[in-house]
Amino acid sequence: MSLMDQFKSLPPVTRTVLLGAVLTTGPVLLALTDLYPIVFIPNRVFGKAEIWRLVTPFLYAGGGIPLIFDLFLLYRNLNDLEERHFQRRTADTAWMMMLVCSMIMAINYPLRNPLFFRALLLGLTHLWAQTNPTNKVSLFGLITMPAPYFPFALLGIDLVKGGPGAALFGFTGVAAAHVYYFLAEIYPRQNGGRGLSFLQTPQFLIDQLGNGAPPSNTTGAQSGPGSGSGPYRAGGGWGFRPSGGQRLGGVAGTGWAILRPQLPVGYESFETQEGSQWTTFEHPIKTVAIIGAGPAGLQAAAALSEHNFTIRLFDRQDTPGGNWYYQDAVPFREAYPDRPAPVGAYVPETPGVESRLYSEGDGGLSLDERWREHTRPSPVWNALHTNSPAVITELPDAPYPKDSPWVISAHQIQRHIRAFASIHSLNSNDRPTGQQQSSATSYATRVELLKKKGDKWTLSLRKLERVSHDKIRASWWTEDFDAVVVATGNYDSPHVPEIKGLKAWSEVVRSDGSHPVWHSQAYRRPEPFKGKNVLLIGASVSASEISRELGPVTDTLWISIRNNTNRAAHFLNRSIRRISPEALKVDDIAEFEPLPLNAEGIEGGRVRLLNGTVLTGVDEVILATGFRRSNPFLRDYIAKSDGEERGVNAPILSLGGLTSLHWWTVGRYQSLGFARVWAGLARIPNRKELWKQYEGSQGDKASPAFYGTLKSEFIFRQFINWLNGEAFENGGRFVDAWPVESREWANGYISSANFTEAENTPARKVLGGSSDDKAVFWHNFVSDDLDW
Repeated sequence: MSLMDQFKSLPPVTRTVLLGAVLTTGPVLLALTDLYPIVFIPNRVFGKAEIWRLVTPFLYAGGGIPLIFDLFLLYRNLNDLEERHFQRRTADTAWMMMLVCSMIMAINYPLRNPLFFRALLLGLTHLWAQTNPTNKVSLFGLITMPAPYFPFALLGIDLVKGGPGAALFGFTGVAAAHVYYFLAEIYPRQNGGRGLSFLQTPQFLIDQLGNGAPPSNTTGAQSGPGSGSGPYRAGGGWGFRPSGGQRLGGVAGTGWAILRPQLPVGYESFETQEGSQWTTFEHPIKTVAIIGAGPAGLQAAAALSEHNFTIRLFDRQDTPGGNWYYQDAVPFREAYPDRPAPVGAYVPETPGVESRLYSEGDGGLSLDERWREHTRPSPVWNALHTNSPAVITELPDAPYPKDSPWVISAHQIQRHIRAFASIHSLNSNDRPTGQQQSSATSYATRVELLKKKGDKWTLSLRKLERVSHDKIRASWWTEDFDAVVVATGNYDSPHVPEIKGLKAWSEVVRSDGSHPVWHSQAYRRPEPFKGKNVLLIGASVSASEISRELGPVTDTLWISIRNNTNRAAHFLNRSIRRISPEALKVDDIAEFEPLPLNAEGIEGGRVRLLNGTVLTGVDEVILATGFRRSNPFLRDYIAKSDGEERGVNAPILSLGGLTSLHWWTVGRYQSLGFARVWAGLARIPNRKELWKQYEGSQGDKASPAFYGTLKSEFIFRQFINWLNGEAFENGGRFVDAWPVESREWANGYISSANFTEAENTPARKVLGGSSDDKAVFWHNFVSDDLDW
């Protein structure tokens, strides 16, 4: 790539500021002009309307050797902020620059400083450091420090070189940036997610500059390419609905899915032909990328390959299995507090080089840490067993042995998934049958960015390889596809709750390098906790099952349970019943009180509960507090709401939002559905009809439903009816419903009576019956779950 191509690839604000700095500084250094027309002189600005002086003082970068360093620092920090923190939202980045520059100018007005480049540089450095608090920075290769200390190290250099005045001038930039950071990031978190209105990017700026994902409107949807005059919306009908998972702002017409965790992204030119009752694609779909090689992604890849699509399957880990690929290695340590959702799982890297060799300690990371940060070992532990019967935790084509127990171990599931992958030529180093490419799979490969370019979706990819015992090679490249299936699951970003004092406790490091405060994603075995006092936070599946392993070996096991949980009583009670009898249930936590000075552990600390009780002598704190969906590669298409991703702004079909176990039970049907739609073998109604059905009498059946309930079974039957109807019209094999003989296996988890009643209920009673009939059907739930 040429220097000009690299410059053009920079995000717009970074490119403009760098170009402005060169064009402002160069003529002065070449003696083509002097400084007088550039500097800030209030009388000339307001008296002579020389408004360029509001801009040029921020762009004159000085001369000498420091010029090279300063321009590089400006490029690195602003580029990183625009790429990662603002996710290339041009208008938002420009508005941040305007606000910070305005504050710098206001602070310096009484100080009579005529140039502001150094203040802006240190301000952007401070912003970058605050958004990358875990990064390490090397100062001239001599001193390595945490990123938040770096701007103050630069202020120290200013103090030595220029005296107190120079340091004060630089500090004005740090102060302005910190005010912005507090108001934009910290204050909303402390105020229930509500920020200050003046920090919101003005609409006129968004209209002029664009913002990657278009701005939200009052409906919660967003406008996007190909969306007509209003927000692009899709959903409902035939038992479908817009999924409640990710919001894909501005990805209009991006293909179709059946279930939420497996999200296909197709052509932006997804349109309705004039006068047609069906939705059609303007361009044919031939190449498809699948992101994630767990149960959902593997089934999608198998179905698409069967329908002669050219596929590529990517996964961060070095082998298939997804969440069920057990390793003794633990995930890279979680952030305290949570990072913003769009970068919660990882911070994408697109450095503009093809490859890089890493040695031990580069960038402050060991080779082991670098590998784990990239591949992210799954959060399953050694003795984990399913909390569902084998019959609804099974992929087709590779059945479990007939004498398998009712619940099965994570290790058996891992072997089962790898067997399915091998059958379909999707295992590590397999070559797909009939495809003219070296491999359909790329493991140890992380998707850094998904971007729409013309008629194609471009994936920016990063792969790690161990080339020797002391070297890891990172490779970056891009590949283009007609459509993309996102099958990354729900467990990519561990959630750290905001509890007073927790961050300080999380920073404690023992002499052996371990942390006494950590997320349950890193739990593997109970033996290390023998004789210890452990505080386990959470009351869901992970907390209850881990408690059953820790209870018999710990000296004291406390388990903190919130009283204001919003989980359904049935599922909450299931987990609470499973809590170890040796565990002491305690109230929610009010505060981790400050630790004694120079504490080498947390044993001397005090944990105060909401009811006033104080716990002391805690050796270990385990956060079994769940996960958030993150998917950083979708950063251009995700809009946040209260730290979570909500709403969908693309035509995504969801089979009733079956958010539990669906990739095992109906994933095969789901994958077959969008494979047939993309292949032209199945039709979906035009957009107008979809909304008519969604907003009409059929809309109530589109809400989430647990697998095996009457609601989910009815929607599932509708979907199978659609698949077979389309096969009859357009060709293709018929599909059978879930086997009747499997229902008895589900007893003890979900009653087989649900399947029978759904099977015997006519559609007219559900769709056209009285409101009382509908209410009974949609909300009835029979469970045989007495103990499992």
